[in-house]
Amino acid sequence: MRDLRLEDGAESTLDVCDDAGTWTHPERGECIIDGKLWIGGVNNPANECESCDPTVCFDSWTPHSTGFACASDGFSCTADVCDGAGTCTHDVSVFGSCTIDGQCLTAGAQSDADPCLICDPTQSTTEFVISEACLAECQTNDGCDDGEACVEGTCQPTTECDENRPCAEGICVDGQCVPVMIAAGSFFGCSATAAGGGAMLLPLLGMGWALRRRQR
Repeated sequence: MRDLRLEDGAESTLDVCDDAGTWTHPERGECIIDGKLWIGGVNNPANECESCDPTVCFDSWTPHSTGFACASDGFSCTADVCDGAGTCTHDVSVFGSCTIDGQCLTAGAQSDADPCLICDPTQSTTEFVISEACLAECQTNDGCDDGEACVEGTCQPTTECDENRPCAEGICVDGQCVPVMIAAGSFFGCSATAAGGGAMLLPLLGMGWALRRRQR
């Protein structure tokens, strides 16, 4: 049964008991929080991401919705907004940037101390990370051993060759590595064969003049 003695009879007010155990009658649209009366819409003095919203709760602070503007952290590359749970956040991912050593950096920006360290907000927005190029085993064929080529950042065996990429074994003929032993028919118009029917193989050392003529 309702105790009418605790009501003030005015429809424009709420009849509530405060934290001290005293019945109070704040106007509708106001809050009583921590024993004080607050006008609806006023921010929590201790937290700008909370306010008095009696339509949600009249006796405690209500978090502002996600995206509600809050105090700037001083960086132009951050979005200063409430997170919907009562905390002011400073999100740099909105702009695809990093805040490192007190600076706003765009994605891909290199560290002054080490060009292999870059801003990559997909990995970290507050620290430099090693670039994919520097993580790779190689960037060009120059980073690989003879007989290898740089393919998608890794050194892989190859039979291709040129003046800047010598063969690990054999010699470079028309852009391809060939073994030291070659078929005689490769350099002569005839198709000399051995008695067994296979190609006659001759040592390259005895055919150096033929190779030099072919490579000219």
